[in-house]
Amino acid sequence: MWGNVVKFGVWCCIGLLTVDAQAATVDPRLARYDVCGASEVLHVNGINTSLEGAQGNLAALARFNGNAHNEHLLRYGLAYNRTNWIIADIQQSFTQLIADYPGVTFSEWLQAVVSGIWPDSLPAAAIADIAGRIGTVLGLNRQIATNDPDLVGMLNEIRVFHRNDARMTMVGHSQGSIYANVIYDRITDASVAPVKMAAGRINVMDVAAAVETIRGGGEYVTSRTDLVVNLVRLVAGNTLAANLTLAPSFADWRGHSFIAIYLAQALSRDAIIRKLEVQLTIAENAPGFGPFVNTRLFG
Repeated sequence: MWGNVVKFGVWCCIGLLTVDAQAATVDPRLARYDVCGASEVLHVNGINTSLEGAQGNLAALARFNGNAHNEHLLRYGLAYNRTNWIIADIQQSFTQLIADYPGVTFSEWLQAVVSGIWPDSLPAAAIADIAGRIGTVLGLNRQIATNDPDLVGMLNEIRVFHRNDARMTMVGHSQGSIYANVIYDRITDASVAPVKMAAGRINVMDVAAAVETIRGGGEYVTSRTDLVVNLVRLVAGNTLAANLTLAPSFADWRGHSFIAIYLAQALSRDAIIRKLEVQLTIAENAPGFGPFVNTRLFG
């Protein structure tokens, strides 16, 4: 199945990208193929995303970003995050999580998500209880162990996808940004012999970042109107600050969708492509050890 996913992403970027003026495209017959410029873009989707939805994210990213970087063909791949155990709909979350607090209305709770202002009628203990329950549902209270089956699956997919000496930039979305950090730590862990990839040759550029830091000094794009990230910030308290403001959209009232919000609006789309280009260039110019040893990558 993984081979189908990679093939899907690559053919989308080669066959469809010429329709977009912003896309960096190159005729494959004229592309440069020296190994020093080989680059890969790896998407790490958020939770509660179907395989088809994650593939759609990858295809849309490829469409807008183009099939080339510095005249080398880009390879697009997917590290599929299979987790689907959280409640995606905020109103459903509200109904289930604060059923014990009937005095709180949805509009009050939504105001708390957006602004961090809780209604005066709720005591501090109730606020802490609700925030803790929300954190559990969103997986914010769950540490990702090295033997986490979702993480192991993603690492194995990366092992199959990655070509020796290629540089890699991960594009995480939502909770995928958490996994992107963990993947980065695992791949660049110098205490594990042999070293899998030198820091700098693998970078991160997140969308709707649900983390407090981006590994490797990477970049991110998060809207102030993203209610899901605002909720994460409300619970976790130290999530990265939003860095742009997108218009509300009926396509996703939560303001969180990778395609319907972040790639649909020019402000965020241009920022994503610009920052991705920066990270690709940094990785391309980074010195140090590059190749994976595929047979020993995660064994």
